Amino acid sequence: MPMSSFEARGTSRHPDIKHRYESSAPIQAINFTEATGESELSRADTSIAVAAIRARITSNAAKNTSLLIVLRDTGNAPSALAVKSVHIEKLKEELKRHNNTVREIERRLLELGASRQEDDRQYLVKIKYFLRYLKNFASSAKHKETSLETPESSSGREQSYFETIAAKSKADMRKSELESQTQQSLKEEEELKTRAEAHGTAHEELDDLYSGIFDGPTPGFPNEDAAESYFDHAYSKHENQKALVLSRRRAILYAQLAQRSCLVGTPHIRDAKTIAETSSLTRGVRVLKSDLLNFDHYATVTAVELNKTALQLAPLNEAQHRFIKDMQRLIGASALSYSKVSQLEREDLVTAVGNAHDIWGKLTAQIKDLVAMVKDQERRAREGARHTARELEEKRSALQQTRQGVFETVVGFGEAPPAYHNCCPRHAAYEQQCDVEVNIETENNGQDPAPARSSAQDLTVL
Repeated sequence: MPMSSFEARGTSRHPDIKHRYESSAPIQAINFTEATGESELSRADTSIAVAAIRARITSNAAKNTSLLIVLRDTGNAPSALAVKSVHIEKLKEELKRHNNTVREIERRLLELGASRQEDDRQYLVKIKYFLRYLKNFASSAKHKETSLETPESSSGREQSYFETIAAKSKADMRKSELESQTQQSLKEEEELKTRAEAHGTAHEELDDLYSGIFDGPTPGFPNEDAAESYFDHAYSKHENQKALVLSRRRAILYAQLAQRSCLVGTPHIRDAKTIAETSSLTRGVRVLKSDLLNFDHYATVTAVELNKTALQLAPLNEAQHRFIKDMQRLIGASALSYSKVSQLEREDLVTAVGNAHDIWGKLTAQIKDLVAMVKDQERRAREGARHTARELEEKRSALQQTRQGVFETVVGFGEAPPAYHNCCPRHAAYEQQCDVEVNIETENNGQDPAPARSSAQDLTVL
């Protein structure tokens, strides 16, 4: 169901008496008729405001009643539509399987029909030879009888043929039944869709009606003000939790990018270590140039992605800050500048590259732990969103019931609308707001940037 102005919390209000709550915590019911001293509205202004509210409620009573009647009459349509859709899918699946069965029976029938025709042909040949035998040797006492009986195997194929025909007849009947049921269900589904759309439209119009009348302070109806404040607080709480889920989801993507850069940089430092240990100093430095520059590039990219991960996890607690800072320290410690390495002696070169290789291995393991940690935080944030969604739906339902009760109070029981019934809980829709696709900024459309020439030691450590 599209989000209505009830959830969007629109800003359009009555110009004289309405304005939006901006507080983030629920307030207690305020009785404007008993306010004294420094109240923003005088008693006269309060009476005018109350009269205006009651007049708007009275003028919209008929619309309110008609919308609630539509909701009552179409209340079962959304759930019935969901059930009908599942039923249709099952019918289509069964019809698909049954069509395969029918095709298999038809194939078998064709095979048996061909065998049956061959048996008939062979039997006619036997009759031909038998008649010729009778004509030529009928008077001979030595003639031998020739059997015209069909072979046992031919008799079995004949039986299978007629059994297959019977099976195909039953299969065709079942196929016809399934097709008829599917067509009937599709027709019923269209009718339910119409009723469900009318139900959803009535919900949206009722939300808009109540928002236009009641959003903001409602003089004379303190219970409605309190219920609206509780809803606004639950709404803000859910929005904050939703933002937390999305930030954790972005943190996962950045952490995975850092992990990928770390893994891609591993072969370069491994090859550099092998070359440093096995090649001569002059040749080794020349061959190391490419590996060291590539390694320095991926070390820089890894550090940048870790910084972005930390920003999405903000505010960091002490343990998280220490964990990220330790990984940045490892990146700085593993950095190898080609200009410096090219001036080292053989032993110093082997030592420097070997140390960088060992440190990079530790970093790889820590980034793997970071990805697991962020995924766990996203899971817990998602569970929190499930709770805030249910709380928000509880407050929304209570607010709508309160507003409907105001109509009953003002208009009178002679024109009272149907009793309140929360026919369509919205907690699932609130929760699904967290299931949006998140995008992160990456260089070159997600491809690795060109090898960096700056050292990872120049990056700011968080």
